[in-house]
Amino acid sequence: MKTIGKLILLAALLTGIAMAYLPQTTFACSCAEPKPVTDAAEGAQIVFAGKVADVTEAKSKQGFFIKNIQFETETVYKGEAGSRMTVWTGSGGGDCGFFFQQGMSYLVYAYASGPDGNGDEPGTGICTRTKALSQAQGDLDLLGQGMPPNKDLNQRIADSAKDIDVKLPWPVLAGVVAVIAAGIAIGLVLRKKRGAGR
Repeated sequence: MKTIGKLILLAALLTGIAMAYLPQTTFACSCAEPKPVTDAAEGAQIVFAGKVADVTEAKSKQGFFIKNIQFETETVYKGEAGSRMTVWTGSGGGDCGFFFQQGMSYLVYAYASGPDGNGDEPGTGICTRTKALSQAQGDLDLLGQGMPPNKDLNQRIADSAKDIDVKLPWPVLAGVVAVIAAGIAIGLVLRKKRGAGR
């Protein structure tokens, strides 16, 4: 019985150590009152209207999940955009990610805020003035006529979409291995005791 107790204690200890190395970052989205249209547009890298053509999930280099939204650009109000535009957003919930529905059109305020802090990939979220195009008439009145997209611009897919890293961090793997090893050891000890008791 002492051996089983020691094995359980060892497994718990190894699992605790592995869990201590896991990132403890939590996200909670809290938005201030949206900026007025002119201020929001001035601070944005790109403002455009477009229809969602594709939504792909990815994992940033820092380890959190994001969504890359590819738009068929209809009208550009600020910045330069090609006929296809990719913008990243959070995966939803506490990370302020905006929920985009494929096939729907949106007015997007995109900011230079790459998911890995590199600042060169336009992103948006629920704390911006981004909204369904059907609800954006007030913004559109102030933004003016806009321009058609620049068809010569062939925007690349955001780096985060190409750098999907599905590997588990080593502490998680160590914890899983420790738990499996402890379970096997406990099973062997119990089997041996049952065999000796017969």
